[in-house]
Amino acid sequence: MIRLRKILLCNSIYYLLLILILFVTFYRLSITKKSIYQKEKSITGYLYEMKIEASKATFIVGKGEKVVVTYYFQNEEEKKLFEQNLSIHDEIKIEGTMERVKNTKKNVIFHYQEYWNRKNIFFKMKANAIYLIRKNQNLYYKIKTFILNRCQNAYVKTFLLGDTSDISRDTLKNYRDLGISHLFAISGMHIGFLSSFFLKLWKKLKIREEKRYWITSILLFCYLLLTGLSPSILRAVLFFFFFSINKIYYFYIKKENIFLLVLCISLLINPYYVYDIGFWYSFTISLSLLVVASRLSRIKNYFKSLLCVSFLSFVVSIPISIYFFNQINVLGIFYNLFYVPFVSFLVFPVAILTFLFPFLNILLEMVVFLLEASSVFFRNIRFSILILKSCSFIVYLLYFFFIIIFFYGFIKRKYHYFFPIMILVILHYSYPFFDSEDYLLMVDVGQGDSLLLHSNNQNILVDTGGIMNYDKEEKTSIVEKTTIPLLKKEGIKKIDYLILTHGDYDHLGEALSLTKQFPVDSIFINEGKINSLEKKIIRNHPNVQRLKQNDYFEVGDFKILSLNSDLKEENDSSIVLYIEIKGKKLLLMGDASIKTEKYILNQYEIKDIDILKCGHHGSKTSSSYEFLKEVNPKIALISAGVDNKFHHPHKEVTKRLKKLKIKIYNTQEFGNVKMNFP
Repeated sequence: MIRLRKILLCNSIYYLLLILILFVTFYRLSITKKSIYQKEKSITGYLYEMKIEASKATFIVGKGEKVVVTYYFQNEEEKKLFEQNLSIHDEIKIEGTMERVKNTKKNVIFHYQEYWNRKNIFFKMKANAIYLIRKNQNLYYKIKTFILNRCQNAYVKTFLLGDTSDISRDTLKNYRDLGISHLFAISGMHIGFLSSFFLKLWKKLKIREEKRYWITSILLFCYLLLTGLSPSILRAVLFFFFFSINKIYYFYIKKENIFLLVLCISLLINPYYVYDIGFWYSFTISLSLLVVASRLSRIKNYFKSLLCVSFLSFVVSIPISIYFFNQINVLGIFYNLFYVPFVSFLVFPVAILTFLFPFLNILLEMVVFLLEASSVFFRNIRFSILILKSCSFIVYLLYFFFIIIFFYGFIKRKYHYFFPIMILVILHYSYPFFDSEDYLLMVDVGQGDSLLLHSNNQNILVDTGGIMNYDKEEKTSIVEKTTIPLLKKEGIKKIDYLILTHGDYDHLGEALSLTKQFPVDSIFINEGKINSLEKKIIRNHPNVQRLKQNDYFEVGDFKILSLNSDLKEENDSSIVLYIEIKGKKLLLMGDASIKTEKYILNQYEIKDIDILKCGHHGSKTSSSYEFLKEVNPKIALISAGVDNKFHHPHKEVTKRLKKLKIKIYNTQEFGNVKMNFP
């Protein structure tokens, strides 16, 4: 035991172990995994996850390797049968069409294939039929199913199982923007609460200290298995376990070395944790607080201590927040002063008590109402949200270097050491104001249109895209998933002009969602008849104007002329923009048809266009041969969804473009398309 203690007290062992584990991790990440499937027409496996929406069910199914399965219900009765008869870890057989999970585009925000491959999923299946083979006999999954069925409130499910899927997407976004989303992931705070409760309980029952820690560790490991091996809870449970051994057997291992050991074990369990934002937040913040623990321990006032912890956590998480979200909320430091005790001492305990005593649900709903209402109020305070452009690896290293300097200064009580990191944030935030880059960015919004023009830190967004939602379930927001993250990556802080070419949903369907979540100064609509969507936009935005034929304006270096008039039909009346920038000529056609093309050719003399945004997603009703030959573009841009039901772009249009030797950039193949004007 003495020899073991000497070995464990050697710091260099932990550093060598970390280096070795990092090499092993990178090697494991570099290995290309192979699937056991070959596009089978049926698979049999266990049901690991199940999400039932209004008309659709999504399953994760498999034995070893898993498959993502989607199934559309034929009627409400079938949906009820699924809800009543299927539960987690039932063995089922699925018949349908299987295809490999893959990225079909080059430049995308979300790498679909990589996301699923990291979860050991390489195929997806559209199910035609699902058969129950055997009900779950596994005790572990029976317990988990029992807990899931008992979690009627979304926050009970969140705090007990770490599953936020039942909390609305808008609410979760509010928490993230306020910088308090960490409170809704099971982490050190929750494990600390549970471990303290159990240790005090065993002490009151007069159980010996050694047994107290062992029993608590076993219970926490069982809880870890129930909630899934998320990085934050795994870190917290492992740290408690090794801390307990260290305390019981008097090994005197430094907490920092226990932390390194926990990190190594976590990466051995799952190397893909390095791609997980929870992993980075959890381990980075925990390490930083361990480093300054002795300094923090001297602060006796609870709120002063909480303020210091909140401030230190905010500083160390700056580069992580920039990398994943391209924004930080400077008021998040102060929001945590309210939300940490509110969630820790009220929401979390009430949620756990509600699980045990369901009649307390009304009390939980009252507490949750205060929580969500306050988050909406604070979320509307936008000035504190700093949008920071994606930067190079060197800049991220510089952030971490200045953070280390700051923590050194905090320990030594030299608080002016905070200035370097503060100056770097200010310079990073200010960079776009001095950036002279001019570019066009066709945003991949699926079957729709959205195109950004940027010059001299001014921005025009032409259309927003939009997916019609025929079901009752919460629809996917294009601006939330694609447009806004893309704007933030470019360091864009507001839209000066939002031009909505016409009233079709696939062009302006996301306009209201955009204006709610992102600053938009002015909106232009066309001269045609106003439909219900446009009326809604007019009611909800203070500055909506008509863009008429021959209206001219300049934004940065872009010189913009509106060409089209009201031609009665919606698509024909689309706003058509002729743009000049640095000797280049652009023509954006909206959903304009051949009729509009003839009208424009009769009204204007337009030749030798550099970039043409083809009308109506490459439909055969637009981009006539005569029009293309007359305007003679070098490049054609087409925005259309993969496998769309309209078969855009039409073969005739692509044939015309190729015949005239016009280079085609299609979002179906290229994803987001960016073109610079140097």
